[in-house]
Amino acid sequence: MSGKERSRVAENVKKLMWSELLLASFIFPISTIMSYWEAHGVGIGDALLLQVAFAVAIIVLEVPSGYIADVLGRRPALILGAVCAFIGSIIYVAARDFAAFLAAELVLGLGFSFLSPRPLPYGDSSEAVSLLDATLGLLWGPLDLSLDAFNLFDVRYGAVEYSYASDWSPNDGVRSRLPARHLAAGAPLSLMVNLGIRL
Repeated sequence: MSGKERSRVAENVKKLMWSELLLASFIFPISTIMSYWEAHGVGIGDALLLQVAFAVAIIVLEVPSGYIADVLGRRPALILGAVCAFIGSIIYVAARDFAAFLAAELVLGLGFSFLSPRPLPYGDSSEAVSLLDATLGLLWGPLDLSLDAFNLFDVRYGAVEYSYASDWSPNDGVRSRLPARHLAAGAPLSLMVNLGIRL
């Protein structure tokens, strides 16, 4: 592999890590989103309906998004998924009623269906991983304070697993076209403090 190809691969790895970080920031912790919904008149029953709509959107759109990824390629599908996740988050910020939140959940479901894992070749599967997240919240007058801990035991795991043909050997003849597995490391122990004010 030439120096130019190596720098391009290193640059793509950096882009992937930043995009994963950006997309992770779009996911609202449950303690934060419940307060946000309540502030906009969405009760617990409607909140459950929103979560069902998100899950159904992912399930229904999983096969079409997989087909689009197969036709257009994985990279355009990932970009489309990231754009949909971004638009869904913008709708969330602007939403003021149940219908707008529902639209945001459906767009987020579309985005996450494009970002969901695809099967590995040859019937292979990734390793199982168990993570523990915890949330501690305190409501005191108008203040809502919460501490969210992700990956509490700091488990090392592969968050994303890709499979594509790659050959890192020098140019010494015919390159392999067999897919190889590539892992992106999962996030370590992360703490997030949220402070909200109820008006």
